[in-house]
Order: sequence, then C-alpha cells, then structure tokens
Amino acid sequence: MLDLSHQALLTFLETNACDSEHPVVMDQVFGAELKRQENRRTINKLKSKIRKLKNSLHDGPVPCDIGNLRKLQRLIHAELFDQFTWSRVTTNLQASWKSYFHLLYDLVVDVPRNAILARTLVKYHDTLVEPEKVPYNDILYPIISSVQTLFNILKNEHHILYTSLKNIKGTVRSIQQQYEKEQHELLALVRTLKELERDNEKYLIILQWSVRR
Repeated sequence: MLDLSHQALLTFLETNACDSEHPVVMDQVFGAELKRQENRRTINKLKSKIRKLKNSLHDGPVPCDIGNLRKLQRLIHAELFDQFTWSRVTTNLQASWKSYFHLLYDLVVDVPRNAILARTLVKYHDTLVEPEKVPYNDILYPIISSVQTLFNILKNEHHILYTSLKNIKGTVRSIQQQYEKEQHELLALVRTLKELERDNEKYLIILQWSVRR
C-alpha cells in the first residue's frame, strides 16, 4: 500500500501545486523509485509462487512416485510397437496376442497424476481375457512373453499404489483440506500482486511527472 507521503505527493500533483525542485519533493521522488523497484522484485517473486501453486493445484493434491511407471511405459511401448510389429505376425494366435496387448495398452498404460487415479487403473488389468498360451517353439514366444511380463509388473505397480491408500475416506478429506488451503493461499497472493501493481502504477505517475518537470 502507498505510504502517506507519496499519497500526499500525488494529491499535490493533481492540483499542480508542487515544486519538483524542492528538496523534500526530490527525496519523495527518489523514494518512489526505490519503492517501485522493491515492488517489482516482490511482484516477480509473487508471480513465481503463483505459477508454482497453480501447477500444484493442476497436478493434484496427492502426488505419487511415477518413476517406475514411466520406465515401464517406455519399455512396453518399445516392445509392443517397435519389436512386436504386425509385419512379424504370421499366425492367428500371434494376431490374437498382438490385438490383446494393444487393447490392454489403451486401458492401463497411463501415468497417473495422483494416487487416487492410480487406484482406478487396477481394475482394468483383468477386464480382457487372455488368448491361449503361445507354444514355446513359436518364433514370437520370447517377445510375447516379455510384453506379458511387463504388463504384469505394471499391474503390480498399480496395485502397490492402490493398497498404499488404505484409508480412502481420510485421504479424500485430507485432499479437500489441502486443496482449499492452497486455493486460499493463491487468492491471497493474487490480491497482494494486484495491490503492488496498482501501487507501482502510481509510483510511475510520480516518476513521469518528475521527468516532465
């Protein structure tokens, strides 16, 4: 908020009853520039905090460790799309597994933003019915077995996240409290930011007047 001396100076400027060469006025102009620079630094810090807080609210209030999930996602994608290609499929059974994996990929290969979402993915792993087992002497047995193993590992990772939230009711309430707290903090930061920006507009009026004079 603008201090009283600068508010008074602005009032004098409106009536043109102010001598820009007066030592007191010159001190006030100098002080206005210092305050404006200080406000600018504070504004930049506030903008950074607001940006981080908005990202936090967007990502979700219950973050989870998704490092392993990302690695699995990359491995599954590489093996399913780069190695187990349709050009290598020559039998109906191979085609059944290829189709099965693609459908399963669409259902469960996702990197959840928070643990609540991770819980919902667990149920989809068993939605599809697996095709018949591929014989050991099938030329694509190694890659089919490898992809199947990766999906099983992914299922286990989702299950770990699922069981990590035993008290879902308490967790949801905690989410609500944290979310409201961050929203209130965001509103307070935005109000402070706007107030500082309004003050700097007034300081700029003082500085522009001093230059014109």
